Parts: sequence; C-alpha cells; structure tokens
Amino acid sequence: MGRSPWLKTPTNEVINLPQRINDLLSSYPNLSIYVNYTLIHSPSTPIDWAYDIWFLRNPNITGVGPGDAEMMIWLYYSGYNTQWAYTGINVNIPIYVNGTLTNETFMVLINCNHGTGWTYIAFVPVNDGIEVVILVYG
Repeated sequence: MGRSPWLKTPTNEVINLPQRINDLLSSYPNLSIYVNYTLIHSPSTPIDWAYDIWFLRNPNITGVGPGDAEMMIWLYYSGYNTQWAYTGINVNIPIYVNGTLTNETFMVLINCNHGTGWTYIAFVPVNDGIEVVILVYG
C-alpha cells in the first residue's frame, strides 16, 4: 500500500508507505482513521468522496496496469450511476459516524479491466453517502 501510482513521492509522512499489507498491519495493529469533513458542492456536478487504496505489483513504477488493483471506499457520492460495475453484492461494514458505531451497507463494484487494465473495486454506500454534514448549493 502506498502513494498514488501517478505520484513520485509519498503523500503521508506519518505512516511509512509504500509497504506490504502484512507489514502495515504488523506495524500498526490498531490502525484506525478519523476524518472530520464537510462537503460543499453543486447538485448538478457529479461528485464522489472516497479513500483510494492501491495494490501494486511494483511500488517503484509510475502508472498501473494488469495485475494491479485499486480499491475505493466511497463515503459520499452524488450524480453517479453505480450500476456499470455493480456485482449484486452488498456488505455491512461497522464504522463510526459522528461518534456512533453503525453498520453501513455498501454495494460492491468490480471492473476487472479498468483504465489500462487494472482491477477496480469500490465499496459504495447504498444510501448515497454516510450521514455527515453535506452542504449543497446552487
């Protein structure tokens, strides 16, 4: 796991990336991510807000291709058709929302030949977004 494959330098100085998933879990056994955010967008503009995690065969190259995978965890979206890669599978994932543990339902999207041939996997909330402050203008 690590930087975006199109960037040459890591974007995170707190966690030493890139590294193998087993090494990451061993180094940070209680790893959790806390995010406090507000989205402001026009309802006529498609938007998604997501974590983007790359699994690369070689973390030292720029770009991706067959054998690489991108996993996105969408926390909010508006104006996107998600049916193009929907697998028909929904999963419940326990997450904290506004300090309360909740089981959020995500649909699973998979495209095995995305972009230049990498595998795209996305977990997308079935209700368009996690219940946080979303400000829509326009």
